[in-house]
Amino acid sequence: MVKAPTTVPKLHIYFIKNDTFQFQYNIFEAFTFKLRSGVIWPGEVALNNHRFFMKFYKVNKTIWKKPLYKSLNLEKHPTRIRKIWKTKVINKKQLTHDTCLLSIQVQEPGFNHVPVCYHVPIAKKIFEKHVEMLFDPVPLLPMESLKVPNPYPGYWFRTDREIHLLVKSCTDKKINHWLYRRKVGDGIFMGNPKGDFDPTPLLQMKKVYLFAAGSGFSVILSILVWILQQDRGIKVKLFYFNRYERDIIWRNELNALQEKFLFQVEYILSQPEKNNWSGRRGRINLEMLKDMIEPYEKKKKDTFFVLSGSPLFSYTIAYNLTTLLGYPALHVHKFARS
Repeated sequence: MVKAPTTVPKLHIYFIKNDTFQFQYNIFEAFTFKLRSGVIWPGEVALNNHRFFMKFYKVNKTIWKKPLYKSLNLEKHPTRIRKIWKTKVINKKQLTHDTCLLSIQVQEPGFNHVPVCYHVPIAKKIFEKHVEMLFDPVPLLPMESLKVPNPYPGYWFRTDREIHLLVKSCTDKKINHWLYRRKVGDGIFMGNPKGDFDPTPLLQMKKVYLFAAGSGFSVILSILVWILQQDRGIKVKLFYFNRYERDIIWRNELNALQEKFLFQVEYILSQPEKNNWSGRRGRINLEMLKDMIEPYEKKKKDTFFVLSGSPLFSYTIAYNLTTLLGYPALHVHKFARS
């Protein structure tokens, strides 16, 4: 058992041999350890109350006086923790006309914890150039784990098992097209998770507004489910922007969440194809925003906003909230999207 004194722990484990592994958590440098004898991968790793636990089964059932035989000198063993992992597609499901859900599993003896709101780089060589793009792991809907207490709520993504990515085909990003065409069994190179947003302050709020557009829906979905898992009585409302009605991902599943939790979702279309669309339409602007949220009150600093979409989408909302409507900038977080 090792303490990880942070609300967003970073944990990497990689077995070089079955008795030698690298270990890194938080901002500390990687350590290399040698066990008394070999262990069987995969083992069990769990996070709980800012601590994590590792459990492995011995190859030879002998008694160890100490679990760690010795710590190896990094100068003699200069290999640092893995930065690129070999993975493969283990499942693919079409969700909309242009969006699929890829389930990816690491094929190496390692553990790579992906905190909520963090992204994973997917790497690919295109025309002899190394291209990397960040994708946001998502929880699966319907989210059955909401019914089962999680040892460390919200942190379901562990790359010793699998992660799930929403991938769109209609984008000008070449790596999106390449990833969208992957099939079950295809290999993919994935990097260590990246991110810097700690969602913990959201737990002190009474209301959280989530704004998502396009591929920005992925990270917003992970925050949504994370908040609902906490069971803190926080009112959450999602404004989900799309071009057409057929672009809406997991609409039925989101509607089902409304029936069980303090959660509301509103769908906004910029170009509705049907005349019978009764919902809000158009692009985000100040007048629309005023109609969506209540006026700011200085005495009530219990509202938080999370924005994810194109740079123009997020900037427009953030500017209107902070400059024109008076909400504190510290209560508005926008994820960068290119």
